[in-house]
Amino acid sequence: MARGRARWRGGAATAAVVAVVATVTPAGPASAHPPVLAASFASPGGQPLMRFGSAVSVSVGTAVVGSGGSSSVLVFEKTGSTWSTTPAATLDDPSTGPSHQFGSAVSVSGTSLVVGAPGEGPGGTAYVYTQTGGVWPAQPTVTLTDPRATPGDGFGSAVAVSGSTAVVGADLTGSRAGAAYLYTATAGTWSTTPVPLVDPGGAPGDEFGSGVAVSSATALVAADAAAGGNGSAFLYGQTHRQWSPDPVATLADPGGPSAAFGFSVALGRGDAVVGAPNAGAGGAAYLYTELHGVWPVTPSVTLADPGAAPGDDFGWSSALSGSRAVVGSLFGSAGTGAAAVFTRAAGVWGPTASAAVADPSPAANDEFGASVAVAGSAALCGAPGAALQAGKAYLYSL
Repeated sequence: MARGRARWRGGAATAAVVAVVATVTPAGPASAHPPVLAASFASPGGQPLMRFGSAVSVSVGTAVVGSGGSSSVLVFEKTGSTWSTTPAATLDDPSTGPSHQFGSAVSVSGTSLVVGAPGEGPGGTAYVYTQTGGVWPAQPTVTLTDPRATPGDGFGSAVAVSGSTAVVGADLTGSRAGAAYLYTATAGTWSTTPVPLVDPGGAPGDEFGSGVAVSSATALVAADAAAGGNGSAFLYGQTHRQWSPDPVATLADPGGPSAAFGFSVALGRGDAVVGAPNAGAGGAAYLYTELHGVWPVTPSVTLADPGAAPGDDFGWSSALSGSRAVVGSLFGSAGTGAAAVFTRAAGVWGPTASAAVADPSPAANDEFGASVAVAGSAALCGAPGAALQAGKAYLYSL
């Protein structure tokens, strides 16, 4: 059986805090060489239980790492061909306090960075930072607050940004029915008035908004506890350049009961990945490819767990960029955690991993791959359980 899941659940950090993010960056053809470790990131304090690496995101030349047990987010940058392991910016919780969970979800795209703080305020908060002149501001550019302002909503438990669009999940809203909100920027200015995305099911316990992703004119929202724990995911689009609140397609769990389909989601231009870490013995991940403007109801490809071992939790995390997808297995590689790279060649995605991304310092319960991100040829993997849960993050060149 797949291990039980854990993520932020109102008020305190749990065993493993997961952020599902998607940063979409155009990528060239996937290369065949094995992943090469380019940088190792650690929290400057390195204190146990900080769970650095619980959330990660990467864009061209920028890597962002959040923690499950601290109140800071670190931004690292690449100069030339070298990634600096000294943070270019440290973003601290603008409203310090217990259990805010600032940084338990992060997403970066170009000059925009969104940080979730699902325990802050009446129902949660998300902060938008805009880089200006190559400098990330110490204080947020815009603060997004829970539209319902209801305690325990979990607004900010999942965040995603791509270009001028951001999506924020609030999966505990309304007896855990959940909610998701879409925000847009015009001429660089973010609106604080959202488009509420509609959950067709809308049932208590669905946890709609548990995972979110966005790419160009498409958004993806998961409800990983819908349908009795099987899970569902919904795709949203635009009509005449205006976002529609109703889904254009519904993706249903193809893998069996209590699969947690939608526990992780990722979105690229015309492709989507949905993770189901509780499917089967070791988890699953499914890839969908849009064809002539229509999303398929059934998976285009089922991505295979390279370890194929019971309890791997393959699909715990996922990321997409161009012709590459990365899927994390929380307990793969005999319990240390693992990640796998899948590639598209000649327009066709292969079901078998083209490369394995391994924990460079493997130890039991490192949770390597608890969070993953990819942009172009750069892949970022979090290991929040490493070093007595001080946590680490590793950046690879694919």
